[in-house]
Amino acid sequence: MYHASRVIYWIQHQTVFPFDTHNIRQTMIPFGSELFFLWPVLLTKAEAVGRLVFWLAFPLAAMGQYYLLRALKLSQTVALVGVLILISTPLVAFSATGLKPEIWSIVTLLGVAYWVVSICTQPDGSKLKYFFLGIFTVLSINVRSFPVSIIPSLLLILWWAPGPFSFTVRFKALAAGWVCAGVLSSLLIPLAFNTALYQHPLGPQEVRRVVQADITPQVIYTHAVRFVFLLLELPDVPASSETRSRISSAANQFIYSVGAGAPLAGENKGSWPGSFVYSLPEHSTRFSLWGLLWIPVLLIAAPLLIRNVVTTWPHVRLTAVSAQTLLAVPLLGAVLFGARWMAQSEVPGRFLIGPYALLLPIGIALVAPHLSTKKFAQALVAMVVAYSAYQPMRALAYDAVQAIAAPASEKLRSEPFEEITGSMMPTGSRILFVGNQDARDYSLFSPETGFSNAVIPWGTGPFDPERMGRLIAAEKVTHVLIQNDNQVFFEWFPTVDTREMVKWLTVQAGLKAIPLKTPRMRLFEVSGTALVNERPFQTAEAPPAAPLIRIDDALKTKVGIDPASLETPWPIENLGRREHGFLWMGQGHAEGIEFALWSREDRDVDIRFDVSPGHGLTAPDRRVMVLHGGIPVGGEHTFRGKASVVARTRLHAGRNTLSFFATDTATIKPLPNGDTRNLVIGLHEIRIEQAQVAAAGATRSTSPDRGGQDPSPTRHGELAHSALKAVGLISRRQQVEGYWLTSYTSEERFEKTKLEMNTYVTSMVVDVLGPKPGPAGLGGSLERARTHLRNQIEANGLVRYHGRPDGAAMTAHGLCPITPDSDDTALVWRLAPGADALRSPALAALMQYRTAEGLYKTWLGQRNEYRCIDPGVDPNPTDVAIQMHVLMWLAQADPPAAQSLCSALRHAIDQDRLWVYYRRAPLVPAMRQADMKAVGCDVQLPPSRLQTAVPGQEIWLNAGHMLQRLEEGTGKAPTSAEVLGLLQELSKNDFSLVKLNPPLLYHNDLTASVRRFYWSEDVGYAIWLRLYLESVRLGLLAANDSNNNSNAADGERTVQKTP
Repeated sequence: MYHASRVIYWIQHQTVFPFDTHNIRQTMIPFGSELFFLWPVLLTKAEAVGRLVFWLAFPLAAMGQYYLLRALKLSQTVALVGVLILISTPLVAFSATGLKPEIWSIVTLLGVAYWVVSICTQPDGSKLKYFFLGIFTVLSINVRSFPVSIIPSLLLILWWAPGPFSFTVRFKALAAGWVCAGVLSSLLIPLAFNTALYQHPLGPQEVRRVVQADITPQVIYTHAVRFVFLLLELPDVPASSETRSRISSAANQFIYSVGAGAPLAGENKGSWPGSFVYSLPEHSTRFSLWGLLWIPVLLIAAPLLIRNVVTTWPHVRLTAVSAQTLLAVPLLGAVLFGARWMAQSEVPGRFLIGPYALLLPIGIALVAPHLSTKKFAQALVAMVVAYSAYQPMRALAYDAVQAIAAPASEKLRSEPFEEITGSMMPTGSRILFVGNQDARDYSLFSPETGFSNAVIPWGTGPFDPERMGRLIAAEKVTHVLIQNDNQVFFEWFPTVDTREMVKWLTVQAGLKAIPLKTPRMRLFEVSGTALVNERPFQTAEAPPAAPLIRIDDALKTKVGIDPASLETPWPIENLGRREHGFLWMGQGHAEGIEFALWSREDRDVDIRFDVSPGHGLTAPDRRVMVLHGGIPVGGEHTFRGKASVVARTRLHAGRNTLSFFATDTATIKPLPNGDTRNLVIGLHEIRIEQAQVAAAGATRSTSPDRGGQDPSPTRHGELAHSALKAVGLISRRQQVEGYWLTSYTSEERFEKTKLEMNTYVTSMVVDVLGPKPGPAGLGGSLERARTHLRNQIEANGLVRYHGRPDGAAMTAHGLCPITPDSDDTALVWRLAPGADALRSPALAALMQYRTAEGLYKTWLGQRNEYRCIDPGVDPNPTDVAIQMHVLMWLAQADPPAAQSLCSALRHAIDQDRLWVYYRRAPLVPAMRQADMKAVGCDVQLPPSRLQTAVPGQEIWLNAGHMLQRLEEGTGKAPTSAEVLGLLQELSKNDFSLVKLNPPLLYHNDLTASVRRFYWSEDVGYAIWLRLYLESVRLGLLAANDSNNNSNAADGERTVQKTP
């Protein structure tokens, strides 16, 4: 994660001294192994050379094992077998393929062991042995800190080892090695800076508190029990996954039964560090069969050490095996009990490589003498070694072949910055980076171009506009990259809020926001500093194997295709002959095509899409949409048969992102041939042509900087431009099946969000945008959403919060089939009604849960039938908004029942028991007042219920009240200034307020055991659009004429083709 990037930071800063960083481990931890990556990269600027030099630790470890075993007086054959065992250990083989220091830890510790054994077996040797022992001790500490624990053992070895030299002479030689290695290996640098900056050689207390284990009897006992199961694996387990799962469950139950199963401090606070859960793997992943022998070797070697000391006391003369045991035991204890177990980081598993490397030769030395004359035993051991080594060596060889034959894609290597590390970052970019602690920032340096980019980390400090301005100027920054526009996280330091940072960057005159599709990531380009990326201008066709996108001859070298930014739902097919590339496209943005064009200057172009209907619909017409920088170009385009859809847009100088997708829903699933894809349209070619003189009625469409449109001559043209942005955002964020995802948190703050699919939020988007004439461009999206909702109606007519249990979204998002409820049933039946035959059963089921006072309960099931529900004090409450939604449906399906519910609701509207899911989130009930009045139930909510204490939600309540006043048409209507101010506030800086603090729609029952708060960015855009459209309709934005609200013909030309 940080080992490679810290090396490039050193090269960039021309020093190995500490620097500002988001990951303090880059400056705090000893860096002995990284030096072997540093020197070759520094001299060659080639990552491959650096990795090759670093990999040399693997053969060096094999050599070290061989010479150590020979020093133990073992035969050449036994030594070679020992080498095979070491290099075939899965964790050792895996460590050789990356840049983590464990493989070099093996080399240095084997060096320590070799000199200790040499001292014990050749006591009359040179004093240089003690000097080299000191050298390798420091080298091992410089790779990992744990070998500090062997220093007391080394002093005992100096005292007890046989030989003619006194302890003083030995210690002087050892200390000389320590000093030389300490200076030459740079170990003193992190130790000195840690001491100076944090008053401790191992770093700040905040970090040590997280990574070091609590030394208590319970923790020690738990670690010891876990250690036994950590080693429990076989080279191959010839059993099904179900059998392995049962074995794993039994093992975990045993761990709990012996009192070691409860999570330790900090393990259950989130995904990291994670709780220990034993799982029997199909193939060994750590120490294979040799892990099972680890504990028996300890149980034999430790008594032998004690016996050696006792029998030779007081003039102790250590044997080689005893001396090595004296090294291995404290090192094992330091790793096993000193490090906090972090399952997500494979700790202490990979840290145990060091003790393993010391104990393995001990085990071989103990066993080998007993096999020298026993042929059968030798044959048995040979078979065991072959059995243990086969699978790891086979996997190692396979990975090596795959690395050559099918290397990892650039996208995978660059994750999570794959969108920007190619063409968005020209060679020589200087990036001011604000990232999480665990950010994989290595790809930002552009290793494929010889690390031509520079990365300037912001660090862990809070936002300071003066400091950011100084950094941009002093470091000649070309780009500012924010990994998360809400906040960036650090495990041991306070979270940094990036919202104000993003706002500040957005309004700076010298910075330009670059649109990204990666959620929450923000990129800004510093004007006048960014270099031109020439690579796209050399690409006139893409992809090379099956050209689908072509640049017209007149535009070559002026407009180019970004070869790294082509994304399609399925592979592009090569039809050969004149056709070449062909692509099937499905439904919505997620199953469309996205590509990027570079332009040397601002210019108008025609983008011609040659299309034909797909087999997934029976209807002859197809609707498609083009987005430029996320903004619609000409609304929805309709075609029939084979046709060319031409969209005119203005490319701005630099990179332009374009999307082309169908808005229709496939109705034939699967196809007669079994194809399960949503084949809505076929795309034959995309041609970028020089813009011709506009035909009558055709106008130039929007560009991303201005929505693809010239600045509107009207007073409020910016709002029309924002409306197009909102349409584009809603279209892009809609999932393939037609729903929008919902964010939820555990606190009343929009932080640490998680996503889920539910029918409620999709219903709300449709409800807000659907009843009256909606914005141009969303007709297909809303129809697809209604189709999705309609498909959630089950055979009994009821609807669940997460939709049908057999739905694709249930599996895709890991959802639970919650008991059907009256709220979602009423919403779906009103907005996307299903078959008439199912309406009566749904109404009958609803009536079963009508209370004596005339209200309707939430859950359409008995208490013993609940699934995936965490009920509160009232297990089946009658909530206020649920009553409103049920009433609005009953007004269509059963008007008398609706009037009865209206009367009951008026009497109970201010009672606490009705405010279950909206007590802290009154936006939805507030907006429903106008809807209720429209169906004949004028219920006024008490003003005390229409207040919010949640920070940032006041503006959404104001929007809801304003929309209600506009739609009711009674009372005091908002003024033009009020509407304009609210719309501008919500839409400024590319809707940053909506993204950073979307509307809080509802929460769960706050008396339940778990708290959940649910937010929706998409409902926020929908509310803004509805408010904007209503204001235009009523003339409150009189300066905006109908051309700002309707762009159906904007930039669109459809040319029919005859077959």
